[in-house]
Amino acid sequence: MAKKIGFLLGMGTGYVLGARAGRERYEQIASKARGLWRDPRVQAKAEQAQSLAKEKAGQAGSTAKEKAGVAGQAVKEKAGQATHSAKDKMSRSDSSSDSATTSSTTAGSTSGTGAPASTTIPPRPPSPPTSTGSPTTNDPATPSGKLPPHTGGPGGTLS
Repeated sequence: MAKKIGFLLGMGTGYVLGARAGRERYEQIASKARGLWRDPRVQAKAEQAQSLAKEKAGQAGSTAKEKAGVAGQAVKEKAGQATHSAKDKMSRSDSSSDSATTSSTTAGSTSGTGAPASTTIPPRPPSPPTSTGSPTTNDPATPSGKLPPHTGGPGGTLS
């Protein structure tokens, strides 16, 4: 029903804008449109649509607020887990470096039988640096460590 009314209003608007019937015909059509809009049945439907829109907007707002709260709580939990995991890794890293130091200092001692008291485990090599996605250079001429901007243009050569 609403599509029909919208179509008819569109047709009427198109006719009014495109017609060459003059001011008299325009006034006639405009008068009918005002009368239709003032019809109590049309006003009742318009008020009904407006109240339904307000109701749905309120529901959507409360649902969005609820979902945002749930998402925020999930983010807090994940952040807490990540922090805990990082602390665990750091404490394991600290304790493993302490034991490596202890092992290396006791490697020269003997247990009384002439055999070494413990076996030295060599430390792990440092892990390579992670890339941030932007190329870097160790050139002291670029204080930020980033490569200079490309100046060759399309198909040109770099300096």
